[in-house]
Amino acid sequence: MITLHKGQYLSDVMSEIPSNCILSKRIPGCGATTLELETQRNSIIVVPNVPVIKSKCGKYSNLLGVYEDVTTDKIRNYLTNNRLHKIMTTPESFGKVKTACNGIDIYNHFFLLMDECHQLIKDVDYRTDIVLPMNDFFRFKGKALVSATPIGFSDPRFKEFETVEVSADYDYRQEITATHTYNINKAISEYLEKHKEGTVCFFVNSVAMIYSIMKQFDILEDSTVYCAPKSRLKLKNEYSFDNAYNDWNADTMKKYNFFTGRFFTAFDLDLPYQPDLVMVTDPYNSEYTILDIDTDCIQICGRFRNGIKSATHIYRVNPEIITKDREQIEWEISAHEFAYNTIQTLYKSADNRESRFAFGAVLETMPFRKFLYSDFTKNWFAIDNEINSVLVNNRYQSRQEI
Repeated sequence: MITLHKGQYLSDVMSEIPSNCILSKRIPGCGATTLELETQRNSIIVVPNVPVIKSKCGKYSNLLGVYEDVTTDKIRNYLTNNRLHKIMTTPESFGKVKTACNGIDIYNHFFLLMDECHQLIKDVDYRTDIVLPMNDFFRFKGKALVSATPIGFSDPRFKEFETVEVSADYDYRQEITATHTYNINKAISEYLEKHKEGTVCFFVNSVAMIYSIMKQFDILEDSTVYCAPKSRLKLKNEYSFDNAYNDWNADTMKKYNFFTGRFFTAFDLDLPYQPDLVMVTDPYNSEYTILDIDTDCIQICGRFRNGIKSATHIYRVNPEIITKDREQIEWEISAHEFAYNTIQTLYKSADNRESRFAFGAVLETMPFRKFLYSDFTKNWFAIDNEINSVLVNNRYQSRQEI
């Protein structure tokens, strides 16, 4: 257990992140990534999204950011021309870093840090490549994971890892107004009526819903949207809305600012003032707007380095959501695994081509298939994702749960 006093950062109480640990820092913005960037060792830091890479590269001149458009040649040049190597990459671009390290013993040369490690579980259902670095991860001599909102890993390879808890001797909790509504637009209307002064930051994980809010309340001219490249194109092509950006900059902000999931974690919003923050969840509109109150809401509040004036979560519930406890979900997954293995045994023992073809086709359609990698080994992150998703959705069955 590590305890922080008010105003302290991790660098004030530890010299480096230890290997083979899961750093449960609990307090967003307490400086775990900064600690690794400033520790005098070669590091690869894997982060879930591009904005945080661009943000950190703007602060650290010796840091190489690796994402979609960065070539292996650029990485090689960096490795050749710098004595201390600090690389920050998306999971999808980790393979380029590996390729560029030809001639370097990557597993001993670098310390590997998986930042915002809860995203490995939360995003793997729609972003399968997010876990690509994990098989390599366990081969590194020095390695660790960090998150302010960790989710327990069921992968047996983590059994030897120590969880290092960070706590504080002061009350760092953020007051959140939880506003239940049967009509999202009515609740937003009432919210805007009460927040006419200052800047408002909306966190809504649906650009269709964002555009609907801007149009409904006639705030298109006073709004900026920060989202992924595909969403930006959608706003431009389908809605003729041009004031959308893939990267955040304080200069582009307006009175009303909308952020999608790309900006929920790891990203630093450095502002000289404190805005009002509002999160919106509407299971009827889109399941993608569902915010996990154990991770998403905490992470969102932690994005603002100078603090916030207020935090509000406007949400609807859906009484038709069928709730299941962890034990029931695990039992169902186990039953699907048993059925899959049974058909696989029949597939392997089939003595003619027709039977193998038929059993093979059945295997591909079985529910357990989504919990396997392309090489048919078990994807524990996908299993954890299924459990977490159901438990998160359970909350939105009734306002009492929220």
